[in-house]
Amino acid sequence: MLFNSFKYLIFYFLFFILFYSIKNRKSQILLICIGSLYFYAAWNISHVILLFLVCLIAYSVQLSFFKQSTPWLQIVLALGILFVFKYFNFFAHELIYFNISLNTVNLILPVGISFYVFQAISYIVDKQRMQVKSVSLQEVVAYISFFPQLVAGPIVRADVFLPQLARRLIFDKKMFYTGILLFSMGMFKKVVIADNMGLFADSVFDISGGTTAGNHILAFYFYAIQIYYDFCGYSDMAIGIARTLGFKFPANFNRPYFSASITQFWKRWHISLSGWLRDYLYISLGGNQRGRFRLLLNLALVMLIGGLWHGAAWTFIIWGGFHGLLLAVERLFSYNPQDRVSRIFGIIITFHLVALLWILFRSADIASAITFIKAMTDIESMAIITSKFIAVKCLFLVVIFILIEFFSNLRPFFFL
Repeated sequence: MLFNSFKYLIFYFLFFILFYSIKNRKSQILLICIGSLYFYAAWNISHVILLFLVCLIAYSVQLSFFKQSTPWLQIVLALGILFVFKYFNFFAHELIYFNISLNTVNLILPVGISFYVFQAISYIVDKQRMQVKSVSLQEVVAYISFFPQLVAGPIVRADVFLPQLARRLIFDKKMFYTGILLFSMGMFKKVVIADNMGLFADSVFDISGGTTAGNHILAFYFYAIQIYYDFCGYSDMAIGIARTLGFKFPANFNRPYFSASITQFWKRWHISLSGWLRDYLYISLGGNQRGRFRLLLNLALVMLIGGLWHGAAWTFIIWGGFHGLLLAVERLFSYNPQDRVSRIFGIIITFHLVALLWILFRSADIASAITFIKAMTDIESMAIITSKFIAVKCLFLVVIFILIEFFSNLRPFFFL
């Protein structure tokens, strides 16, 4: 059930009317649970059982039997479910090279599993750290399965979401209007800009090396915008919908392509994910408290895992590894441009490093990524653009993209 589908519009309208018609807090929470599970069932009804199982695992951390122990069991079970459905076949295939044979499993990857497992772990760890109070099973289910951000994020913290369930949510005109406006902006980013950029970029990436250098160079820039506004657009839509229902979520993107370093980039890109990796993985590994070598190792390891989180493929792992390496190098040399000139150069260099690594992220395999990069350097065909009409349309959208990003410092208005 996509956000831009008529089916979703009907679902949201009915949910909205029912939600604000309810006069008590517990009934609102129950409606969130029922509505969210129904929303997820529209993708695959059998996977609702898996989602509910993850909710039960998270809820079990507050049962008296587990209260005095470190919740390793719940974390392992949640990650185990994620591993089986998303990574088992990948590792089973790779073990063949070590003469270890494992039968692959014919499983359909559940939509949004990476997001709702991470949210479950957020609750498990925050409960153990006493950062959230004990809540009912319905509240845990509402938190983990909340339909606006269930499928593709953002990853909302337990200590952000659960306190908002402590009272009945009433209709707020300002919240509603800003939510609708934020949703509309997200829809424009996703449907108008990202999807049109994707038409050109996909046509080049899908035949990597099979067209001109000019096409590859444009696809290089267009894909950088496409992936940004795919993620950012969906996040804006999710946050906007949640806002119309009375929930305040923090921004998930903050003009990442204006970053003057890779470190700044990860503070501005997919903020909910980078914050999760920092607070639940990097700090748990020791952060920067165990010497410089361990700090650099932790950065590299966290980004490798972050890359793997995006997908079960070597391209994602290597993509994450390169980001980890760049973060480690910046930390090693204390790179932090401050003056205007160095910041401008820093922004240009950081953007092109990020965009170059997006080639790995988008390519089907490592060989395709190398072929794509080589094709960009063919001097003889750099001035040749084959799909001129689509290219001109995308270049026009690039101008709109730049204007949106330049003026998007007004975005905090939506997150008050």
